[in-house]
Amino acid sequence: MKKIIESKKEWISERSKKLKEVIAWNLEWGDKIEVLLQAKEAGLSTTTLDNRPQLLEGLKWIWSCFNELSRDRRVADGASMPLSTGEMLTYFRAYGLGDSLDFSEFVEQIVRIDDIWLEQLAIKRKAS
Repeated sequence: MKKIIESKKEWISERSKKLKEVIAWNLEWGDKIEVLLQAKEAGLSTTTLDNRPQLLEGLKWIWSCFNELSRDRRVADGASMPLSTGEMLTYFRAYGLGDSLDFSEFVEQIVRIDDIWLEQLAIKRKAS
């Protein structure tokens, strides 16, 4: 049992590390993606785009959910607030995710991504 728990912690740690890389890249370059793609099509060197971290296959669907939920993110005093459970529940129900997923699992994954996103956003703001 101890090996299973350690293996799960390692798996979560690896996923979190990859998410941090993806989120940091998107916060830095996401709004410039079209320019980078145009540069690549024009044959220019696009190291930034070529080194873009990729999501693990199993995270793509939850990343998509997170991005959709983030559109409704509240801002207070100029700071992004964490996504609320109510927003997650509305989304979960609206898209009928209950057929294939437990709500608590959905919340756990969204909160993990949101925590990393908020952490990376704070790092970016401090560096600016």
